[in-house]
Amino acid sequence: MTNRQKFSMVLVLAYCANSCLTKSITAVLRTWQPDATLAAHALQSLIDVIPHKHTLSAVVITDSASKIAVRRAMRSVKGSRRLKKPISLVVEPKMNMNGHAQQKYSKLTSDKYTDDPYLLHVDSDLMYYRWDDACFFDDGLPLIEYASYESLPEFARRWKTGTGQLLGRTVEYEFSRSNQHVYPRELYSDLRIYLEHKHGKTLRNLFETTPLVGREQDKVNAPESAILMSDFNILGAYAYYKNWRRNVKLRNVADGVQAESCVAQCNSRLFSEACCIAWFSAVKRNTNNPHWRCASDWMPGDSSCVQTSQYYGIKTCDSFHLTPCLRSEHAKGIC
Repeated sequence: MTNRQKFSMVLVLAYCANSCLTKSITAVLRTWQPDATLAAHALQSLIDVIPHKHTLSAVVITDSASKIAVRRAMRSVKGSRRLKKPISLVVEPKMNMNGHAQQKYSKLTSDKYTDDPYLLHVDSDLMYYRWDDACFFDDGLPLIEYASYESLPEFARRWKTGTGQLLGRTVEYEFSRSNQHVYPRELYSDLRIYLEHKHGKTLRNLFETTPLVGREQDKVNAPESAILMSDFNILGAYAYYKNWRRNVKLRNVADGVQAESCVAQCNSRLFSEACCIAWFSAVKRNTNNPHWRCASDWMPGDSSCVQTSQYYGIKTCDSFHLTPCLRSEHAKGIC
């Protein structure tokens, strides 16, 4: 073998270290009846783009009142042969906790429903318009991006107090910088053990006896001592402060290296199901159009759109900030 051939092989091996490795991934969807159709679209979009080098399973978690609607919606998902096994539907009983807090509980215990080494959390109102391993992994490890709370606008700092209270320490960083959430399965059980030891309760008992809420709006009808919590911030902060660097890749967005974007989100609390599906179709048709890759491109000079990119720390298609952009030429006629 010549030196040139050896050098070429080294380059190939270096590339494959990050790009050629097979991953066994379970997609986890926590959804309910009003979002059932969108959830099926979200899973379908993932199945359509994930490369065959990876094996994919799917776990859908819902409540007992939503199980019929969710089961019916999941029957519409095509390409089930792409999945390692049939979609697993997990029906949880109603627990003595805030509804949005129970959704967080579902995600923090979702590792119990799979043996795959990686869990990818799929929100119901997401669409995967492409797949690039760099969106989810770095050096073969799940990528968790973070930013200092000081660098974020006030609205984005709302998770700091609750994350710190649950972990029992000061938290300087926000760990939910995008909707591309992949974590190693072992992280969940390790986190639960820590929280149960810290608070002297099982995780379920902790959720049922602590006034936890999952949305800012839920604090209106909650006790004054209510704790606003973020599942992804708890997972990310635990990985950061408890030395999980051997199992995840932690990256500060302030360093200037940011993950690729593979997802679009249509906030289902702000837009109708029909609007979201239509918008997703438009995004998919324009995947290679740079005007559809970032909200700041849709309305050049619009400060609210520019702030969208700064808020998330990555280029993103996120309808939460789409309202002023719906008047743009790129979005006319969609909804």
